Amino acid sequence: MFGITAVIAVSAVIVAYEWPGLRKQGSARAIVAFFTMLFIGLGIMICIFAGIEVPGPAEPLRILFEPMGKAIRGE
Repeated sequence: MFGITAVIAVSAVIVAYEWPGLRKQGSARAIVAFFTMLFIGLGIMICIFAGIEVPGPAEPLRILFEPMGKAIRGE
């Protein structure tokens, strides 16, 4: 539970540090990109601390190309 609280606290500090610069820049696109990446990272870290297994980034590629490799090898 402490890990999840720490991740949320660190995320809040990051937002507090970055928000003035983002608001000054005035780009809605940059703000949306920042919060999208922050929430994706926050969600993944919460899952890890909660004990939920998170697949690696190469897992979808393995799922996609494994049947093709088996077909080429004749398996």
